[in-house]
Amino acid sequence: MPDVWIGLSEAEQRQNWWWTGFLTLVFSGGAVAVSLAEPTLGSLERDHPNREATAPHA
Repeated sequence: MPDVWIGLSEAEQRQNWWWTGFLTLVFSGGAVAVSLAEPTLGSLERDHPNREATAPHA
């Protein structure tokens, strides 16, 4: 094991911290946008043109 620890200065650690937070917000926002934009199964069944023909029979 080497005697010298390779690390980042405090300024570099701060910069990495801010970039990590920024990228987390960007990708989290993208995930929320995709999940809100995708149609749900219920809306697909409700908007189906042949809804009566595809409904399960009791």
